[in-house]
Amino acid sequence: PFLRQKNMLVLQEEDWDCGLACALMVLRALQYSMSSIQGGSGRRALPSMKELRERCETQSIWTIDLAHLLRHYGVGVRMRTVFPGVDPSHQHSQFYKDVISQDQKRVTQLFRRAADAGISVERKGTTSSEMLSLVADHGHVLIVLVDRTILLCDECALADKAFAEKLKEFGSKADSFLGHFVVLTDISQSRISTEKRNSDGGGSPNNNKALTDNFSNDLKSAAVPPVPTKGSKRAWFYDPGSRVENHQCSVPFDQFEKARLQSGTDQDILIIKVNEQKKPKS
Repeated sequence: PFLRQKNMLVLQEEDWDCGLACALMVLRALQYSMSSIQGGSGRRALPSMKELRERCETQSIWTIDLAHLLRHYGVGVRMRTVFPGVDPSHQHSQFYKDVISQDQKRVTQLFRRAADAGISVERKGTTSSEMLSLVADHGHVLIVLVDRTILLCDECALADKAFAEKLKEFGSKADSFLGHFVVLTDISQSRISTEKRNSDGGGSPNNNKALTDNFSNDLKSAAVPPVPTKGSKRAWFYDPGSRVENHQCSVPFDQFEKARLQSGTDQDILIIKVNEQKKPKS
């Protein structure tokens, strides 16, 4: 059973732990207690961000780190990437150059151990149509590695203009990739206006009016029927670096695609399927 949550958004606490915040969002949505899986009536407390940081034992979080972290807590996960390992071309990237040599051995070992840990690693990218299919029936939620310089929603940009300006300035440079993790929950042509979402609670992760126990609907907190609008599809996601409290971000789907397909992301995606969670590892 996936019980409704009052607050889905988890904000990162350091400039490097956005991936851990995404993992904690997934654990919150899954309620982690998983009493039916454990065969007992007791509930296990959610880990804190501090506990997740200590478990990872590194400040250089790769997507494969998050996959192993989620498996430790009993979450069934598969990973898609165009390069299962450390792409040597990243050594020329400003974002990777200071950590890539020290991360090489650890990341390579994590990929080698993936199958034994119950992690399916698929060496392939994910097309736009596959992305749509994965979230269409609310049966999956995705942790996606994106280029931060491209992915910032309008509401967050307005709330922190100085940050938005810095991203814009940095993004104008030739080597501007900034890795960032977000939780993608929906891709839809329907959109609720910011004003209506905020006034009715439909866009806030604090909303507790969700009409279904469906996992992805819990993440979207979709209490207000969407108002259909013409135009391109939009991607709805939770951003651990959100500049707006209790906020779900959305951007045109084309913008989201550009951010996740940038060189540096390896098109990394973690796919978590509803109702296929496994017993947590001891």
